[in-house]
Amino acid sequence: MAVLNLLPRSSAQFNEIQRIIAKIAPTRLNVLITGEGGCGKEPMTQEIYRMSNRSYRPCMVIDSAMLPMMYPANNKQSVCQVVEDYFTKAEHGTVILDHIHLLPFEMQTIISNMLDRQRPDIRLIATTNAANIAEKVIKGEFRQGLYYTLRQTHIDIPPLRECKEDIIPLAEFFLQRYSYEFSRRIKGFDAKAKKKLSLHTWPGNIRELKHAVRFAVIEATGDVITSKDLDFDNPDTGPPPRFTLRDDGYEKARIIAALHQADGKRQAAADLLGISRVTLNKKINKYKIGTTYG
Repeated sequence: MAVLNLLPRSSAQFNEIQRIIAKIAPTRLNVLITGEGGCGKEPMTQEIYRMSNRSYRPCMVIDSAMLPMMYPANNKQSVCQVVEDYFTKAEHGTVILDHIHLLPFEMQTIISNMLDRQRPDIRLIATTNAANIAEKVIKGEFRQGLYYTLRQTHIDIPPLRECKEDIIPLAEFFLQRYSYEFSRRIKGFDAKAKKKLSLHTWPGNIRELKHAVRFAVIEATGDVITSKDLDFDNPDTGPPPRFTLRDDGYEKARIIAALHQADGKRQAAADLLGISRVTLNKKINKYKIGTTYG
């Protein structure tokens, strides 16, 4: 079996998903990937592409959430042109359609008609966090033809709370990554921290776990992560963690962590840090923090 470069997971559910990916990746079948936000759909699309027979061909990504904002549905000619350009650039390769549930019906029609009439030589991999995408088809909110074109094979990613065995391996993976990134010598999690990680419901799935571990690595005062270092950043458990700046040698690392947490939005990062945006800009310049936050 081919080696997959996915995050380390040991649950039975993901062992089965890995088996399916290894089986379908080399084929020409289109793939529909469903799952809650933050569960790892995007890395899975890239892994299917990497393992496919088209990995040496182009891979174009269309963000369905952004497409309507850039190309209004009432400008049909513009939408047709941009979709056709994507398909042309990906000829003999792969097109990834992210968040397909956010595609307006008119755009679904344009894409469906283009696939039917032009029959481009592309493989389609689509993602959606709409668990009821099939219900949308029944209600007429999503084109049936496009749905079945995309769903030649289907992978449903279970939420992290249903794969408890994966929590600690994933947490330890992120711990190693961020310990290296922030030059911290963190050995691991103590027993209470592991219990806290295992009992949390993780509504934000892997994305939330990654943020929680990153924050813990920054905030830890010792060489082991304790339960006090863990602060879960989701609506169910209270406000997001504050990356309060202290004059203890970790200021740059906290700024980088806050920028990661805020997806690069400086005002949001400044709010997390408890400083003004002007002050944040000065510190970014001081530490020469680039657009990649490092």
